[in-house]
Amino acid sequence: MIIAMKKCLLLFVVFSMCQTASAQKGDTGIFINPATIDFSLNQGQTGAQRITIINKMPVKKQFKLYVSDWVRDTIGEHEYKPAGSIKQSCARWVVLEKDFVELLPNQYITVNVRLQIPDSADAVKMMRWAMVFVETIEEAKAPDVTKKITTIVTTLYRVGVHIYQTPPSVLTRELVMESFEPLKNNRDSIYRITCQNTGQVQLRCKSYIELTNLTDGKKTVINAEEFPMFPEQKRYVDFVIPSSLPKGKYNVIAAVDAGYDLPLEAAQKVIEIK
Repeated sequence: MIIAMKKCLLLFVVFSMCQTASAQKGDTGIFINPATIDFSLNQGQTGAQRITIINKMPVKKQFKLYVSDWVRDTIGEHEYKPAGSIKQSCARWVVLEKDFVELLPNQYITVNVRLQIPDSADAVKMMRWAMVFVETIEEAKAPDVTKKITTIVTTLYRVGVHIYQTPPSVLTRELVMESFEPLKNNRDSIYRITCQNTGQVQLRCKSYIELTNLTDGKKTVINAEEFPMFPEQKRYVDFVIPSSLPKGKYNVIAAVDAGYDLPLEAAQKVIEIK
Protein backbone atom coordinates (compact mmCIF):
# COMPACT_ATOMS: atom_id res chain seq x y z
CA MET A 1 0.00 0.00 0.00
CA ILE A 2 1.32 3.40 -0.91
CA ILE A 3 0.37 6.32 1.32
CA ALA A 4 0.72 9.81 -0.11
CA MET A 5 1.90 12.28 2.55
CA LYS A 6 1.34 15.96 1.90
CA LYS A 7 3.65 18.58 3.27
CA CYS A 8 2.20 20.22 6.35
CA LEU A 9 2.89 23.51 8.05
CA LEU A 10 2.22 23.53 11.77
CA LEU A 11 2.15 26.99 13.27
CA PHE A 12 2.16 27.42 17.03
CA VAL A 13 1.69 30.86 18.50
CA VAL A 14 2.68 31.21 22.13
CA PHE A 15 0.99 34.30 23.51
CA SER A 16 2.75 35.71 26.54
CA MET A 17 1.31 38.41 28.79
CA CYS A 18 4.42 40.05 30.21
CA GLN A 19 4.72 41.87 33.47
CA THR A 20 5.58 45.53 33.14
CA ALA A 21 9.01 46.18 34.57
CA SER A 22 12.10 48.35 34.41
CA ALA A 23 15.06 47.06 32.48
CA GLN A 24 18.18 46.52 34.56
CA LYS A 25 21.69 45.94 33.27
CA GLY A 26 21.97 42.39 31.98
CA ASP A 27 18.20 41.83 31.74
CA THR A 28 16.77 40.27 28.60
CA GLY A 29 13.23 40.80 27.37
CA ILE A 30 10.68 43.45 26.49
CA PHE A 31 10.25 46.19 29.08
CA ILE A 32 7.51 48.78 29.32
CA ASN A 33 7.35 51.70 31.75
CA PRO A 34 5.28 52.74 33.61
CA ALA A 35 2.82 50.01 34.60
CA THR A 36 0.10 52.55 35.43
CA ILE A 37 -0.80 56.02 34.20
CA ASP A 38 -3.05 58.09 36.46
CA PHE A 39 -5.01 61.15 35.33
CA SER A 40 -7.20 63.51 37.37
CA LEU A 41 -8.79 65.77 34.75
CA ASN A 42 -11.88 67.95 34.64
CA GLN A 43 -14.27 68.22 31.70
CA GLY A 44 -12.69 69.67 28.59
CA GLN A 45 -9.15 69.13 29.84
CA THR A 46 -6.34 67.17 28.16
CA GLY A 47 -3.48 65.42 29.92
CA ALA A 48 -0.40 63.71 28.53
CA GLN A 49 2.10 61.18 29.84
CA ARG A 50 4.68 58.87 28.28
CA ILE A 51 5.19 55.15 27.83
CA THR A 52 8.77 53.92 27.38
CA ILE A 53 9.34 50.75 25.35
CA ILE A 54 12.72 49.03 25.67
CA ASN A 55 13.90 46.15 23.49
CA LYS A 56 16.45 44.09 25.42
CA MET A 57 16.12 41.15 23.04
CA PRO A 58 19.04 40.19 20.76
CA VAL A 59 16.94 40.78 17.63
CA LYS A 60 14.94 43.61 16.09
CA LYS A 61 11.35 43.81 17.34
CA GLN A 62 8.24 45.44 15.93
CA PHE A 63 5.36 46.54 18.15
CA LYS A 64 1.78 47.61 17.65
CA LEU A 65 0.02 49.79 20.20
CA TYR A 66 -3.74 49.83 20.74
CA VAL A 67 -6.36 50.64 23.37
CA SER A 68 -8.80 48.22 24.97
CA ASP A 69 -11.36 48.09 27.74
CA TRP A 70 -11.04 45.76 30.70
CA VAL A 71 -12.67 44.85 33.99
CA ARG A 72 -11.81 42.67 36.95
CA ASP A 73 -14.03 39.71 37.78
CA THR A 74 -15.01 38.49 41.26
CA ILE A 75 -11.68 36.72 41.79
CA GLY A 76 -9.56 39.56 40.41
CA GLU A 77 -8.85 38.16 36.95
CA HIS A 78 -8.75 40.59 34.03
CA GLU A 79 -11.41 40.41 31.35
CA TYR A 80 -10.61 42.30 28.14
CA LYS A 81 -13.30 43.91 26.02
CA PRO A 82 -13.48 46.09 22.87
CA ALA A 83 -12.66 49.77 23.36
CA GLY A 84 -15.71 51.78 24.39
CA SER A 85 -17.82 48.76 25.34
CA ILE A 86 -18.14 49.35 29.11
CA LYS A 87 -19.82 52.33 30.74
CA GLN A 88 -16.69 53.29 32.72
CA SER A 89 -14.50 53.29 29.62
CA CYS A 90 -12.19 56.16 28.70
CA ALA A 91 -10.66 54.18 25.81
CA ARG A 92 -12.13 56.42 23.11
CA TRP A 93 -10.56 59.46 24.76
CA VAL A 94 -7.04 57.99 24.60
CA VAL A 95 -4.87 59.27 21.74
CA LEU A 96 -1.58 57.47 21.04
CA GLU A 97 1.27 59.33 19.40
CA LYS A 98 2.21 56.15 17.52
CA ASP A 99 0.47 52.84 16.89
CA PHE A 100 3.56 51.11 15.43
CA VAL A 101 7.23 51.18 16.45
CA GLU A 102 10.32 49.21 15.48
CA LEU A 103 13.28 48.81 17.81
CA LEU A 104 16.73 47.36 17.30
CA PRO A 105 18.39 45.41 20.14
CA ASN A 106 18.99 47.64 23.21
CA GLN A 107 17.04 50.47 21.60
CA TYR A 108 14.18 52.30 23.32
CA ILE A 109 11.49 54.81 22.43
CA THR A 110 8.97 56.96 24.30
CA VAL A 111 5.39 57.26 23.08
CA ASN A 112 3.09 60.06 24.22
CA VAL A 113 -0.31 59.04 25.57
CA ARG A 114 -2.92 61.82 25.66
CA LEU A 115 -6.26 61.69 27.41
CA GLN A 116 -8.81 64.17 26.05
CA ILE A 117 -11.87 64.64 28.29
CA PRO A 118 -15.02 65.79 26.47
CA ASP A 119 -16.45 69.15 27.55
CA SER A 120 -19.43 67.51 29.20
CA ALA A 121 -20.54 67.12 32.80
CA ASP A 122 -21.36 63.45 32.14
CA ALA A 123 -17.72 62.79 31.27
CA VAL A 124 -16.59 63.51 34.84
CA LYS A 125 -19.38 61.92 36.87
CA MET A 126 -17.42 58.73 37.52
CA MET A 127 -13.98 57.15 37.53
CA ARG A 128 -13.05 55.70 34.16
CA TRP A 129 -10.29 53.42 32.91
CA ALA A 130 -8.76 51.67 29.90
CA MET A 131 -5.69 49.66 28.89
CA VAL A 132 -2.95 50.48 26.39
CA PHE A 133 -1.47 47.29 24.96
CA VAL A 134 2.02 47.07 23.51
CA GLU A 135 2.24 43.87 21.48
CA THR A 136 5.04 42.39 19.39
CA ILE A 137 4.52 41.69 15.70
CA GLU A 138 6.34 38.75 14.18
CA GLU A 139 7.38 38.90 10.55
CA ALA A 140 6.09 35.98 8.47
CA LYS A 141 8.71 33.33 7.74
CA ALA A 142 8.64 31.09 4.71
CA PRO A 143 8.41 27.37 5.59
CA ASP A 144 11.18 24.98 4.65
CA VAL A 145 9.70 23.28 1.58
CA THR A 146 12.31 20.52 1.73
CA LYS A 147 10.66 19.09 4.83
CA LYS A 148 7.38 17.23 4.81
CA ILE A 149 6.33 18.70 8.14
CA THR A 150 7.48 22.13 9.23
CA THR A 151 6.85 23.47 12.71
CA ILE A 152 7.15 27.14 13.43
CA VAL A 153 6.89 28.30 17.04
CA THR A 154 6.18 31.99 17.47
CA THR A 155 6.11 33.77 20.82
CA LEU A 156 4.17 37.01 20.96
CA TYR A 157 4.67 39.38 23.87
CA ARG A 158 1.89 41.66 25.08
CA VAL A 159 2.19 44.15 27.90
CA GLY A 160 -0.71 46.19 29.25
CA VAL A 161 -0.41 49.67 30.72
CA HIS A 162 -3.32 50.60 33.02
CA ILE A 163 -4.95 53.97 32.34
CA TYR A 164 -6.97 55.48 35.21
CA GLN A 165 -8.96 58.72 35.05
CA THR A 166 -10.38 59.92 38.37
CA PRO A 167 -12.03 63.36 38.16
CA PRO A 168 -11.15 65.73 41.06
CA SER A 169 -14.82 65.85 42.11
CA VAL A 170 -15.09 62.04 42.40
CA LEU A 171 -14.01 61.36 45.97
CA THR A 172 -16.32 58.93 47.75
CA ARG A 173 -14.56 55.90 49.25
CA GLU A 174 -16.83 53.17 50.50
CA LEU A 175 -16.61 49.42 51.10
CA VAL A 176 -19.18 46.90 52.28
CA MET A 177 -18.61 43.31 53.42
CA GLU A 178 -21.71 41.43 52.29
CA SER A 179 -21.05 38.02 53.79
CA PHE A 180 -18.59 35.60 55.36
CA GLU A 181 -19.67 32.00 54.86
CA PRO A 182 -18.22 28.52 54.26
CA LEU A 183 -18.26 27.32 50.67
CA LYS A 184 -20.63 24.42 50.21
CA ASN A 185 -19.68 21.13 48.58
CA ASN A 186 -15.91 21.62 48.95
CA ARG A 187 -13.49 19.05 50.29
CA ASP A 188 -11.34 21.60 52.08
CA SER A 189 -12.52 23.94 54.82
CA ILE A 190 -12.86 27.06 52.68
CA TYR A 191 -14.51 30.24 53.91
CA ARG A 192 -15.37 33.10 51.56
CA ILE A 193 -15.59 36.81 52.19
CA THR A 194 -17.83 38.64 49.72
CA CYS A 195 -17.28 42.39 49.59
CA GLN A 196 -18.16 45.24 47.24
CA ASN A 197 -16.76 48.65 46.45
CA THR A 198 -19.82 50.90 46.81
CA GLY A 199 -17.84 54.13 46.41
CA GLN A 200 -16.71 56.19 43.43
CA VAL A 201 -12.98 55.50 43.33
CA GLN A 202 -10.71 52.49 43.15
CA LEU A 203 -9.81 50.93 46.48
CA ARG A 204 -6.76 48.92 47.47
CA CYS A 205 -7.75 46.39 50.09
CA LYS A 206 -6.22 43.70 52.23
CA SER A 207 -8.09 40.95 53.98
CA TYR A 208 -7.46 38.43 56.74
CA ILE A 209 -9.17 36.06 59.13
CA GLU A 210 -8.19 35.50 62.75
CA LEU A 211 -9.06 32.23 64.49
CA THR A 212 -9.00 32.04 68.30
CA ASN A 213 -9.09 28.61 69.92
CA LEU A 214 -11.84 28.78 72.55
CA THR A 215 -10.05 26.19 74.70
CA ASP A 216 -6.54 27.61 75.03
CA GLY A 217 -6.93 31.12 73.52
CA LYS A 218 -4.24 30.54 70.90
CA LYS A 219 -4.66 32.77 67.85
CA THR A 220 -3.95 31.98 64.18
CA VAL A 221 -4.02 34.67 61.50
CA ILE A 222 -4.43 33.86 57.79
CA ASN A 223 -3.66 36.74 55.42
CA ALA A 224 -4.79 37.24 51.84
CA GLU A 225 -2.83 39.22 49.28
CA GLU A 226 -3.65 42.88 48.76
CA PHE A 227 -6.10 43.47 45.94
CA PRO A 228 -7.60 46.47 44.11
CA MET A 229 -11.33 46.98 43.56
CA PHE A 230 -13.00 49.16 40.96
CA PRO A 231 -16.16 51.12 41.82
CA GLU A 232 -19.18 48.77 41.81
CA GLN A 233 -16.91 45.72 41.70
CA LYS A 234 -17.79 42.71 43.81
CA ARG A 235 -14.90 40.58 45.06
CA TYR A 236 -14.58 37.11 46.57
CA VAL A 237 -11.71 36.39 48.95
CA ASP A 238 -11.28 32.74 49.91
CA PHE A 239 -9.45 31.35 52.93
CA VAL A 240 -8.48 27.71 53.49
CA ILE A 241 -8.56 26.70 57.16
CA PRO A 242 -5.23 24.89 57.82
CA SER A 243 -5.63 21.17 58.41
CA SER A 244 -2.88 21.45 61.03
CA LEU A 245 -5.12 23.37 63.44
CA PRO A 246 -6.15 21.32 66.49
CA LYS A 247 -9.73 20.13 66.57
CA GLY A 248 -12.17 22.16 68.59
CA LYS A 249 -14.24 25.34 68.52
CA TYR A 250 -12.84 28.63 67.28
CA ASN A 251 -14.00 32.21 67.27
CA VAL A 252 -13.33 33.56 63.77
CA ILE A 253 -13.06 37.23 62.84
CA ALA A 254 -12.98 38.04 59.12
CA ALA A 255 -11.88 41.53 58.07
CA VAL A 256 -11.36 43.66 54.97
CA ASP A 257 -9.23 46.79 55.35
CA ALA A 258 -9.47 49.47 52.65
CA GLY A 259 -7.24 52.05 54.31
CA TYR A 260 -6.96 54.21 57.40
CA ASP A 261 -9.75 56.57 56.30
CA LEU A 262 -12.40 53.84 56.08
CA PRO A 263 -13.85 51.79 58.93
CA LEU A 264 -12.71 48.18 59.05
CA GLU A 265 -15.33 45.85 57.59
CA ALA A 266 -15.57 42.73 59.76
CA ALA A 267 -17.72 39.71 60.56
CA GLN A 268 -17.55 37.17 63.36
CA LYS A 269 -18.69 33.60 63.81
CA VAL A 270 -17.92 30.47 65.85
CA ILE A 271 -16.88 27.38 63.90
CA GLU A 272 -15.93 23.87 64.91
CA ILE A 273 -12.99 22.04 63.39
CA LYS A 274 -13.64 18.32 63.55
